[in-house]
Amino acid sequence: MHKNMLAGRLARSIPAARGFTLVELLVVIAIIGTLVGLLLPAVQAAREAARMSSCGNNLKQIGLALHNYHDSRREFPYASWRVYNASPTPVEYRASMKHSLLPYVEEQGLYSKSITSSNWSVVIEWVEVGGVTNLAPGKFRIGTYLCPSDPYGPSSKTKPGFFVANYAASGGGVWSAGTENGAVGSCKCISSWSSTYFQGSPNYQNKGLFSDPPSMRLRTGPLTVRQDNRSPATLPASSMKLIRDGLSKTIFVGEHLVGQRALSEGGWDRVGGMGSDQNGDGFLSTTIPLNYSTSLTLADVTAAGNDGVVGCSANCNAVTANGFKSAHPGGVSFTMGDGAVRFISETIDQWTLQQLGAVADGFTPGEF
Repeated sequence: MHKNMLAGRLARSIPAARGFTLVELLVVIAIIGTLVGLLLPAVQAAREAARMSSCGNNLKQIGLALHNYHDSRREFPYASWRVYNASPTPVEYRASMKHSLLPYVEEQGLYSKSITSSNWSVVIEWVEVGGVTNLAPGKFRIGTYLCPSDPYGPSSKTKPGFFVANYAASGGGVWSAGTENGAVGSCKCISSWSSTYFQGSPNYQNKGLFSDPPSMRLRTGPLTVRQDNRSPATLPASSMKLIRDGLSKTIFVGEHLVGQRALSEGGWDRVGGMGSDQNGDGFLSTTIPLNYSTSLTLADVTAAGNDGVVGCSANCNAVTANGFKSAHPGGVSFTMGDGAVRFISETIDQWTLQQLGAVADGFTPGEF
Protein backbone atom coordinates (compact mmCIF):
# COMPACT_ATOMS: atom_id res chain seq x y z
CA MET A 1 0.00 0.00 0.00
CA HIS A 2 2.89 2.30 0.84
CA LYS A 3 4.42 1.70 -2.56
CA ASN A 4 1.15 2.48 -4.33
CA MET A 5 0.79 5.77 -2.48
CA LEU A 6 4.36 6.75 -3.41
CA ALA A 7 3.75 5.96 -7.05
CA GLY A 8 0.62 8.05 -7.05
CA ARG A 9 2.40 11.02 -5.53
CA LEU A 10 5.18 10.77 -8.14
CA ALA A 11 2.66 10.61 -10.96
CA ARG A 12 0.92 13.73 -9.73
CA SER A 13 4.25 15.60 -9.39
CA ILE A 14 5.18 15.11 -13.09
CA PRO A 15 3.32 17.65 -15.27
CA ALA A 16 1.49 16.33 -18.30
CA ALA A 17 3.11 17.10 -21.68
CA ARG A 18 1.44 20.08 -23.38
CA GLY A 19 1.23 20.55 -27.19
CA PHE A 20 1.37 23.80 -29.15
CA THR A 21 -1.75 25.85 -29.23
CA LEU A 22 -3.23 26.87 -32.58
CA VAL A 23 -2.06 30.44 -32.06
CA GLU A 24 1.51 29.31 -31.39
CA LEU A 25 1.51 27.16 -34.52
CA LEU A 26 0.26 30.04 -36.62
CA VAL A 27 2.96 32.31 -35.21
CA VAL A 28 5.67 29.75 -36.03
CA ILE A 29 4.31 29.31 -39.56
CA ALA A 30 4.22 33.07 -40.03
CA ILE A 31 7.83 33.39 -38.88
CA ILE A 32 8.95 30.63 -41.25
CA GLY A 33 7.04 32.24 -44.11
CA THR A 34 8.67 35.59 -43.39
CA LEU A 35 12.14 34.01 -43.36
CA VAL A 36 11.45 32.23 -46.65
CA GLY A 37 10.18 35.48 -48.14
CA LEU A 38 13.38 37.22 -47.09
CA LEU A 39 15.67 34.44 -48.29
CA LEU A 40 13.99 33.66 -51.62
CA PRO A 41 14.99 36.92 -53.36
CA ALA A 42 18.53 36.44 -52.11
CA VAL A 43 18.59 32.89 -53.48
CA GLN A 44 17.16 34.04 -56.80
CA ALA A 45 19.69 36.87 -56.98
CA ALA A 46 22.51 34.43 -56.28
CA ARG A 47 21.28 32.11 -59.02
CA GLU A 48 21.02 34.97 -61.51
CA ALA A 49 24.51 36.12 -60.53
CA ALA A 50 25.78 32.62 -61.30
CA ARG A 51 23.93 32.57 -64.64
CA MET A 52 25.24 36.02 -65.51
CA SER A 53 28.77 34.90 -64.68
CA SER A 54 28.36 31.90 -66.97
CA CYS A 55 27.01 34.17 -69.69
CA GLY A 56 29.97 36.51 -69.29
CA ASN A 57 32.35 33.57 -69.52
CA ASN A 58 30.73 32.54 -72.82
CA LEU A 59 31.21 36.04 -74.19
CA LYS A 60 34.81 35.97 -73.03
CA GLN A 61 35.34 32.69 -74.90
CA ILE A 62 33.80 34.19 -78.03
CA GLY A 63 36.10 37.20 -77.67
CA LEU A 64 39.13 34.93 -77.44
CA ALA A 65 37.86 32.97 -80.44
CA LEU A 66 37.61 36.17 -82.48
CA HIS A 67 41.18 37.11 -81.62
CA ASN A 68 42.49 33.61 -82.34
CA TYR A 69 40.67 33.68 -85.68
CA HIS A 70 42.26 37.06 -86.43
CA ASP A 71 45.70 35.81 -85.41
CA SER A 72 45.29 32.90 -87.80
CA ARG A 73 43.83 34.75 -90.78
CA ARG A 74 44.76 38.40 -90.18
CA GLU A 75 41.09 39.34 -90.35
CA PHE A 76 37.87 38.84 -88.40
CA PRO A 77 35.12 36.50 -89.64
CA TYR A 78 32.14 37.89 -91.49
CA ALA A 79 29.02 38.41 -89.43
CA SER A 80 27.23 36.29 -92.04
CA TRP A 81 28.17 34.73 -95.36
CA ARG A 82 25.60 34.51 -98.13
CA VAL A 83 25.81 32.67 -101.42
CA TYR A 84 23.36 33.44 -104.21
CA ASN A 85 22.77 30.84 -106.90
CA ALA A 86 21.05 31.81 -110.14
CA SER A 87 19.82 28.36 -111.15
CA PRO A 88 17.27 26.93 -111.09
CA THR A 89 15.84 29.69 -108.91
CA PRO A 90 17.57 32.32 -106.78
CA VAL A 91 18.47 30.68 -103.47
CA GLU A 92 20.16 32.42 -100.58
CA TYR A 93 22.42 30.36 -98.38
CA ARG A 94 23.71 31.79 -95.13
CA ALA A 95 26.22 31.08 -92.41
CA SER A 96 26.82 33.19 -89.34
CA MET A 97 30.00 34.18 -87.56
CA LYS A 98 29.39 31.36 -85.10
CA HIS A 99 30.00 28.74 -87.78
CA SER A 100 33.38 30.29 -88.60
CA LEU A 101 34.33 30.33 -84.91
CA LEU A 102 33.59 26.64 -84.25
CA PRO A 103 37.27 25.56 -84.38
CA TYR A 104 38.09 28.24 -81.81
CA VAL A 105 35.39 27.28 -79.29
CA GLU A 106 36.51 23.64 -79.08
CA GLU A 107 34.17 22.44 -81.84
CA GLN A 108 36.75 21.56 -84.49
CA GLY A 109 35.17 18.13 -84.95
CA LEU A 110 31.81 19.54 -85.98
CA TYR A 111 33.41 22.21 -88.14
CA SER A 112 35.64 19.74 -90.00
CA LYS A 113 32.72 17.41 -90.71
CA SER A 114 30.73 20.24 -92.23
CA ILE A 115 33.52 21.22 -94.63
CA THR A 116 32.54 19.15 -97.65
CA SER A 117 33.10 21.62 -100.46
CA SER A 118 34.74 24.94 -101.21
CA ASN A 119 31.26 26.21 -102.06
CA TRP A 120 29.78 27.58 -98.87
CA SER A 121 26.30 26.58 -100.02
CA VAL A 122 27.43 23.02 -99.26
CA VAL A 123 29.65 23.80 -96.32
CA ILE A 124 26.85 25.23 -94.24
CA GLU A 125 24.12 22.96 -95.56
CA TRP A 126 24.87 19.53 -94.13
CA VAL A 127 27.26 17.66 -91.92
CA GLU A 128 27.78 13.93 -91.51
CA VAL A 129 28.30 12.59 -88.02
CA GLY A 130 28.41 8.93 -87.03
CA GLY A 131 27.29 7.77 -90.44
CA VAL A 132 24.15 9.92 -90.30
CA THR A 133 23.94 12.34 -93.20
CA ASN A 134 21.78 15.38 -93.86
CA LEU A 135 22.22 16.76 -90.37
CA ALA A 136 22.11 20.55 -90.30
CA PRO A 137 24.79 22.12 -88.05
CA GLY A 138 22.01 23.78 -86.06
CA LYS A 139 21.01 20.35 -84.77
CA PHE A 140 24.09 20.30 -82.57
CA ARG A 141 24.02 22.07 -79.22
CA ILE A 142 26.89 24.52 -78.71
CA GLY A 143 27.03 25.41 -75.02
CA THR A 144 29.30 28.41 -75.56
CA TYR A 145 26.56 30.05 -77.62
CA LEU A 146 23.86 29.75 -74.94
CA CYS A 147 23.08 32.11 -72.07
CA PRO A 148 21.45 30.24 -69.15
CA SER A 149 19.42 33.32 -68.21
CA ASP A 150 17.29 33.26 -71.37
CA PRO A 151 13.94 31.69 -70.40
CA TYR A 152 13.52 30.45 -73.98
CA GLY A 153 15.95 27.59 -73.37
CA PRO A 154 18.45 25.94 -75.74
CA SER A 155 15.99 24.17 -78.08
CA SER A 156 13.99 25.85 -80.83
CA LYS A 157 10.25 25.86 -80.22
CA THR A 158 9.44 26.34 -83.90
CA LYS A 159 12.06 24.02 -85.44
CA PRO A 160 12.11 20.73 -83.48
CA GLY A 161 15.57 19.23 -83.20
CA PHE A 162 17.42 22.52 -83.66
CA PHE A 163 19.36 24.48 -81.07
CA VAL A 164 19.45 28.26 -80.81
CA ALA A 165 22.02 30.83 -79.65
CA ASN A 166 22.01 33.96 -77.52
CA TYR A 167 24.95 35.88 -79.00
CA ALA A 168 25.32 37.71 -82.30
CA ALA A 169 27.83 39.96 -84.04
CA SER A 170 27.43 43.72 -84.01
CA GLY A 171 26.79 45.45 -87.30
CA GLY A 172 26.92 48.84 -85.61
CA GLY A 173 24.36 51.49 -86.50
CA VAL A 174 22.87 49.69 -89.49
CA TRP A 175 19.26 50.40 -90.31
CA SER A 176 16.86 48.61 -92.65
CA ALA A 177 15.09 51.66 -94.03
CA GLY A 178 11.74 51.36 -95.77
CA THR A 179 8.18 52.60 -95.74
CA GLU A 180 7.32 49.97 -93.19
CA ASN A 181 10.66 49.91 -91.42
CA GLY A 182 11.63 46.32 -91.82
CA ALA A 183 8.27 44.65 -92.19
CA VAL A 184 8.17 40.87 -92.29
CA GLY A 185 4.87 39.96 -93.90
CA SER A 186 2.28 41.95 -92.00
CA CYS A 187 4.57 42.62 -89.05
CA LYS A 188 5.25 46.26 -89.81
CA CYS A 189 6.54 49.04 -87.60
CA ILE A 190 5.91 52.67 -88.48
CA SER A 191 8.24 54.89 -86.47
CA SER A 192 10.46 57.95 -86.75
CA TRP A 193 13.62 56.12 -85.75
CA SER A 194 15.10 56.13 -89.25
CA SER A 195 15.29 59.94 -89.13
CA THR A 196 16.51 60.05 -85.53
CA TYR A 197 19.10 57.28 -85.30
CA PHE A 198 20.14 57.11 -88.91
CA GLN A 199 22.30 54.48 -90.51
CA GLY A 200 25.84 54.57 -89.24
CA SER A 201 25.07 57.35 -86.81
CA PRO A 202 26.92 59.42 -85.88
CA ASN A 203 27.59 59.14 -89.60
CA TYR A 204 30.80 59.49 -91.56
CA GLN A 205 29.66 62.57 -93.48
CA ASN A 206 29.56 64.59 -90.29
CA LYS A 207 33.19 63.67 -89.65
CA GLY A 208 34.44 64.33 -93.20
CA LEU A 209 35.35 60.70 -93.85
CA PHE A 210 33.79 60.42 -97.30
CA SER A 211 37.30 60.83 -98.67
CA ASP A 212 37.92 57.29 -97.46
CA PRO A 213 37.75 54.38 -99.93
CA PRO A 214 34.42 52.51 -100.10
CA SER A 215 35.89 49.65 -98.08
CA MET A 216 36.02 52.03 -95.13
CA ARG A 217 33.33 54.56 -95.95
CA LEU A 218 30.48 52.04 -96.07
CA ARG A 219 31.58 50.20 -92.94
CA THR A 220 29.50 51.00 -89.87
CA GLY A 221 30.06 48.18 -87.39
CA PRO A 222 33.07 45.94 -86.85
CA LEU A 223 31.73 42.74 -88.47
CA THR A 224 30.35 42.87 -92.01
CA VAL A 225 28.39 40.65 -94.40
CA ARG A 226 29.86 38.71 -97.31
CA GLN A 227 27.68 38.25 -100.39
CA ASP A 228 28.80 35.92 -103.16
CA ASN A 229 27.35 36.22 -106.68
CA ARG A 230 25.40 39.35 -105.90
CA SER A 231 25.70 43.13 -106.15
CA PRO A 232 26.69 45.33 -104.38
CA ALA A 233 30.17 44.00 -103.98
CA THR A 234 31.10 42.59 -100.61
CA LEU A 235 33.13 44.72 -98.25
CA PRO A 236 36.47 43.19 -97.30
CA ALA A 237 36.46 41.33 -94.01
CA SER A 238 37.15 43.52 -91.03
CA SER A 239 40.51 43.62 -89.30
CA MET A 240 42.05 45.35 -86.32
CA LYS A 241 43.55 48.14 -88.41
CA LEU A 242 40.06 49.18 -89.52
CA ILE A 243 38.81 49.68 -85.97
CA ARG A 244 40.00 53.28 -85.78
CA ASP A 245 38.02 54.20 -82.68
CA GLY A 246 39.86 51.60 -80.61
CA LEU A 247 39.07 47.99 -79.85
CA SER A 248 38.15 48.70 -76.22
CA LYS A 249 35.57 51.26 -77.37
CA THR A 250 33.87 49.14 -80.02
CA ILE A 251 31.14 46.55 -79.45
CA PHE A 252 31.82 43.31 -81.32
CA VAL A 253 29.34 40.77 -79.91
CA GLY A 254 26.28 41.06 -77.69
CA GLU A 255 23.30 39.18 -76.32
CA HIS A 256 19.84 38.71 -77.73
CA LEU A 257 16.71 36.91 -76.56
CA VAL A 258 15.54 34.19 -78.93
CA GLY A 259 11.90 34.53 -77.96
CA GLN A 260 11.99 38.20 -78.94
CA ARG A 261 13.41 37.57 -82.41
CA ALA A 262 11.53 35.14 -84.62
CA LEU A 263 14.38 34.77 -87.14
CA SER A 264 16.63 33.42 -84.38
CA GLU A 265 14.43 30.42 -83.72
CA GLY A 266 15.64 28.51 -86.78
CA GLY A 267 18.89 27.44 -85.15
CA TRP A 268 22.27 28.91 -84.29
CA ASP A 269 23.52 28.31 -87.85
CA ARG A 270 21.91 28.73 -91.25
CA VAL A 271 19.29 26.01 -91.67
CA GLY A 272 17.55 26.82 -94.93
CA GLY A 273 17.19 29.16 -97.87
CA MET A 274 15.14 32.29 -98.25
CA GLY A 275 11.99 32.63 -96.19
CA SER A 276 11.17 31.55 -92.68
CA ASP A 277 14.34 29.51 -92.20
CA GLN A 278 16.84 32.25 -92.91
CA ASN A 279 19.58 32.63 -90.35
CA GLY A 280 18.68 35.08 -87.62
CA ASP A 281 22.11 35.32 -86.09
CA GLY A 282 23.98 37.30 -88.73
CA PHE A 283 24.31 40.58 -86.89
CA LEU A 284 22.37 42.95 -84.67
CA SER A 285 22.25 46.74 -84.54
CA THR A 286 23.07 49.38 -81.96
CA THR A 287 20.35 51.53 -83.54
CA ILE A 288 17.74 49.84 -81.34
CA PRO A 289 17.78 50.81 -77.63
CA LEU A 290 19.04 48.09 -75.32
CA ASN A 291 16.38 45.71 -74.05
CA TYR A 292 13.73 47.25 -76.29
CA SER A 293 10.95 44.69 -75.86
CA THR A 294 9.76 42.76 -78.91
CA SER A 295 7.93 40.06 -77.00
CA LEU A 296 4.70 40.30 -79.01
CA THR A 297 4.03 37.97 -81.94
CA LEU A 298 2.55 38.21 -85.40
CA ALA A 299 -0.75 37.01 -83.91
CA ASP A 300 -0.73 40.03 -81.59
CA VAL A 301 -0.06 42.35 -84.52
CA THR A 302 -2.86 40.81 -86.55
CA ALA A 303 -5.28 41.08 -83.63
CA ALA A 304 -4.42 44.78 -83.35
CA GLY A 305 -5.27 45.37 -87.00
CA ASN A 306 -1.71 45.74 -88.33
CA ASP A 307 -1.69 49.38 -87.32
CA GLY A 308 2.07 49.75 -87.63
CA VAL A 309 2.52 50.55 -83.95
CA VAL A 310 2.08 47.16 -82.28
CA GLY A 311 4.48 45.74 -84.86
CA CYS A 312 7.31 47.75 -83.32
CA SER A 313 7.08 45.51 -80.24
CA ALA A 314 6.76 42.21 -82.11
CA ASN A 315 9.40 39.52 -82.55
CA CYS A 316 8.62 39.27 -86.25
CA ASN A 317 9.74 42.80 -87.17
CA ALA A 318 13.09 42.69 -88.95
CA VAL A 319 14.31 45.97 -87.44
CA THR A 320 13.20 46.39 -83.86
CA ALA A 321 13.81 42.71 -83.09
CA ASN A 322 17.40 43.23 -84.23
CA GLY A 323 18.42 45.06 -81.08
CA PHE A 324 20.59 43.68 -78.31
CA LYS A 325 18.51 42.27 -75.43
CA SER A 326 19.09 40.12 -72.38
CA ALA A 327 17.26 38.57 -69.44
CA HIS A 328 19.71 40.16 -67.00
CA PRO A 329 18.11 42.91 -64.93
CA GLY A 330 19.05 46.40 -66.08
CA GLY A 331 21.23 45.85 -69.11
CA VAL A 332 23.05 43.68 -71.64
CA SER A 333 26.48 42.01 -71.68
CA PHE A 334 28.86 42.62 -74.58
CA THR A 335 32.24 41.50 -75.86
CA MET A 336 34.32 44.51 -76.81
CA GLY A 337 36.95 44.46 -79.54
CA ASP A 338 39.77 43.94 -77.07
CA GLY A 339 38.07 40.81 -75.70
CA ALA A 340 36.83 42.46 -72.50
CA VAL A 341 33.27 41.71 -71.37
CA ARG A 342 31.23 44.75 -70.39
CA PHE A 343 27.74 44.94 -68.88
CA ILE A 344 26.11 48.06 -70.32
CA SER A 345 23.09 49.62 -68.66
CA GLU A 346 19.87 49.76 -70.65
CA THR A 347 19.65 53.44 -69.70
CA ILE A 348 22.80 54.28 -71.67
CA ASP A 349 22.52 57.42 -73.79
CA GLN A 350 21.48 56.28 -77.26
CA TRP A 351 24.14 58.33 -79.04
CA THR A 352 26.79 56.81 -76.78
CA LEU A 353 25.55 53.37 -77.77
CA GLN A 354 25.79 54.38 -81.43
CA GLN A 355 29.35 55.55 -80.92
CA LEU A 356 30.23 52.22 -79.34
CA GLY A 357 28.75 50.50 -82.36
CA ALA A 358 30.74 52.49 -84.92
CA VAL A 359 34.30 51.62 -85.88
CA ALA A 360 35.53 54.97 -87.18
CA ASP A 361 33.19 57.84 -86.37
CA GLY A 362 35.94 59.71 -84.56
CA PHE A 363 33.88 60.27 -81.41
CA THR A 364 35.01 59.39 -77.92
CA PRO A 365 32.10 57.64 -76.19
CA GLY A 366 30.94 59.02 -72.88
CA GLU A 367 30.63 56.98 -69.71
CA PHE A 368 29.01 53.60 -70.16
